[in-house]
Amino acid sequence: MKPQVVAYRGEIPESVHNIHYVVVDRLGREIASGGNGDLVTYWRSAAKPFQLVPLVEGGGVERFGLEDRHLAVMASSHNGETVHVEAVAEILERIGIQEDALACGAHPPWHGDAALELARRGEEPRAIHNNCSGKHANMLALCRLYGWDPEGYYRKEHPVQKRIMGEIRSFTGLTEEQLAVGIDGCGVPVFGLPLRRMAWAYALLADPRDLPRQKGEAVKRITKAMAGCPMLVAGTGRLDTELMEAGGGEIVAKLGSEAVYCLALLERGWGVALKVEDGALRALGPAVMALLEKFDILTGALPGWREVALRNHRGEVIGKLAARGFN
Repeated sequence: MKPQVVAYRGEIPESVHNIHYVVVDRLGREIASGGNGDLVTYWRSAAKPFQLVPLVEGGGVERFGLEDRHLAVMASSHNGETVHVEAVAEILERIGIQEDALACGAHPPWHGDAALELARRGEEPRAIHNNCSGKHANMLALCRLYGWDPEGYYRKEHPVQKRIMGEIRSFTGLTEEQLAVGIDGCGVPVFGLPLRRMAWAYALLADPRDLPRQKGEAVKRITKAMAGCPMLVAGTGRLDTELMEAGGGEIVAKLGSEAVYCLALLERGWGVALKVEDGALRALGPAVMALLEKFDILTGALPGWREVALRNHRGEVIGKLAARGFN
């Protein structure tokens, strides 16, 4: 049976989400796969840890006095809660750039309470509330670090994006011609590549021993920050945050839009890349938990993500989302 997440109404399957995944080690050797492990799709926000490497490797942490919480939010797709907005604001202050330099566009905070509080105060959402504002703060910091003009930093031809493209190539082993390049929801280049290459990159996060020393140290700092500050990577009620909290510092988890998901399993030195074929975010929890349990990782943990109750408008449980075909 193919790996799937099924929406049941009562006992009858009503909808099916096909899942593709691959798990590899630092040498790219396959540990497991299901569906099409070579599916080409966009990495979306699951690429953010690698977009952060140039700043950390180049000495930006020391230059700007950045802390783990700042690195975590730079690699985040955050909820726009106070803790996230304050962390991004601190980064901008430390690099000496105004908030209006953020070119990610504005949207309401993903977290409902944060969005309601903003509305209650009569304030409009700003770019700093965008889930990608941390990534954009990283890119502006990179401009400061190397003395590049921040104007147009989000464009493909800007030195920031060229430097990041080089990092993506380094971790995936792909040439520029082999990488598809689109535009992400926040306006910066986004990379299309096989799931297998995404998984390999995450395996290098999990076990960076083969990387050049300085790059390896940068990777360790980023994974330490993400695993140690999981609230900053996503937020309240988010799968990334709850997985990393449950993982006790041994898991780095990162969501990408259209239901791509990547994991670095630090204890095992493995990388995981997973894609819900139809982009349904609701299928991620059951799929990710089923895959982890396949390897006796977090077995029995986070039951609310492993099997998701479906409710009607009266609040009654009328079905569930559950994974199958991962054994």
